[in-house]
Amino acid sequence: MRVETIQLADLPEIPHTAPARVAEAIAHLDRGETPPPLLLLRSRKGLEVYDGISRITAARERGLATLPAVVVNSITEAVHLRAKLARYPTIAEAWEALLET
Repeated sequence: MRVETIQLADLPEIPHTAPARVAEAIAHLDRGETPPPLLLLRSRKGLEVYDGISRITAARERGLATLPAVVVNSITEAVHLRAKLARYPTIAEAWEALLET
């Protein structure tokens, strides 16, 4: 699994409906923490966000230009990886564990 640096300008604008999650992501950024990677799906339409809308919204609000991301090429890969991420209490812990393997 490879982590890439993705330009936020290359990602679609997605309305966010969970202000508390965005606020939490902003707090992490304000503490200088590197956010966990986004999970993106490469499709015919370009990059689609499969996991990480809160982090994208927070990064845009803080004026960041890039975020780390793992890009997969099929919905099957995305579903499989998202299922692994769901086993952990936080997204940060999940990515930490998955990237160590």
